[in-house]
Amino acid sequence: MVPQDLGENKGTIITAVAEMLKLTPESIEKNLNASWVKPDYFVPIKRLSLQEQDLATQVTQLNGVLSKKVESRVYPFKEATAHLIGYIGTVTAEDLKKLEGKGYSANDVVGKKGLEMVLEDRLRGEKGAKVFIKKANDAGEVTLAEKRAIDGETVKLAIDIDVQLTAFDQLRGNAGAAAAIHPLTGETLALVSSPSFDPNTFVLGISTGEWNRLNEDPLKPLLNRFGATYAPGSTFKPITAGIALENGVITSETTVDVAGKQWQKDSSWGGYSITRVTDPGKPVNLKDAFVYSDNIYFAQAALGIGGDRFESELSKYGFGESFPFEYPLYESKISNEGLNKEILVADTGYGQGQLEMSPVHLAFSYTPLLNSGKLIKPKLILDGSETEVWKENVISPENAQIILNDLIQVFEDPNGTAHDAKIEGLQLAGKTGTAELKTSKDEDGKENGLFVAMNTENPRLLISMLIEDVKNGSHEVTPKVKSIMESILKK
Repeated sequence: MVPQDLGENKGTIITAVAEMLKLTPESIEKNLNASWVKPDYFVPIKRLSLQEQDLATQVTQLNGVLSKKVESRVYPFKEATAHLIGYIGTVTAEDLKKLEGKGYSANDVVGKKGLEMVLEDRLRGEKGAKVFIKKANDAGEVTLAEKRAIDGETVKLAIDIDVQLTAFDQLRGNAGAAAAIHPLTGETLALVSSPSFDPNTFVLGISTGEWNRLNEDPLKPLLNRFGATYAPGSTFKPITAGIALENGVITSETTVDVAGKQWQKDSSWGGYSITRVTDPGKPVNLKDAFVYSDNIYFAQAALGIGGDRFESELSKYGFGESFPFEYPLYESKISNEGLNKEILVADTGYGQGQLEMSPVHLAFSYTPLLNSGKLIKPKLILDGSETEVWKENVISPENAQIILNDLIQVFEDPNGTAHDAKIEGLQLAGKTGTAELKTSKDEDGKENGLFVAMNTENPRLLISMLIEDVKNGSHEVTPKVKSIMESILKK
């Protein structure tokens, strides 16, 4: 706006502009009355994206309202990549304190979230400057000193935007997260958090109303869920099985014969018992335990392993250390104070207790099954380096194959918990999970649905997905992962 051109109807114009641009008249007045403003100055009120050209045309029909094109960071995939890429914003006084000595000034922008913040030092570059004397009559110039500007790095991600957009589209409307990886190379193909937000609104200048809407939304669209940790539920069972097989606690033929749906070790457990969904009415071996997702089988396996050994063996899967990833994630944890109680050990065996994993760590914990027992190191940034192994000899190739074959039956067997996700002509393996969130046995807590799936012939896609507060357990997740698999693998 140009103050002197607003004329006699200044108040009316300000009110109209405020309504069109979803601002308050007070915020516009504040800009127009800033100490630097002179009557004939162009005073910036709001930045619009190029997609809002019609709105810009409409607003500039009013007296004293003009538009200028300015450069800006643009995020073309908007909500689908917001939590991963993040956004930049004008540096604050608080930022300047943290960045003291790094050459930032009050007019600079800085990464505020996501990879924009994580990779700030690499993406920023260095300003240039030139001191020169201009000769009279346009006769050229004499350079006295010059420092060339240095562009920031171009960083290439392993993210496959087709997988990213497809996964986000499947999660839309739900609170949840998904991680998709190439299970042989460790390349991270998608990192999705839902619901999300449009990062362009932050770059252009977010209104108070929009900020309040995002903050007050009960589904918390500003929360990054793929970086958070959750109880993995039954998707953790392949890890328990691997540790039990490696330590000779079970073989593939070891059976558990329990009548009914509840079991406890002995009376020392008091009123607590392990509950399973299905009683198949027969002794259950390892394959059956995966097909029926039998909590009792894996609780007994965990008790056979023992708390101390279970904890030490889980270090082979990366528990107890930072996840080696270019994007910071919350650290997965086994328990609060060690696996020092039988019930806690038993619950941990089927992915409950105090166990928590990020969806990304959960996805990578399945890579030993397709890599002869090697846990592949994750890769988000493509830098030309070869595929790396994070943990060698997590499980023997023979035991990895046993578990993989059983996880195929989770899809193929008509009783399998992922039978509804079976795709004709595509062999899949994986595990469903439903994690209960409650502090006592009698509480009616919320549930999260989880699913990990991968193709096994020429493996190139492994997906871990979680949806919060489900009413139908993992069956709210399986069709979504199935859709992604069909869309990407059957092109």
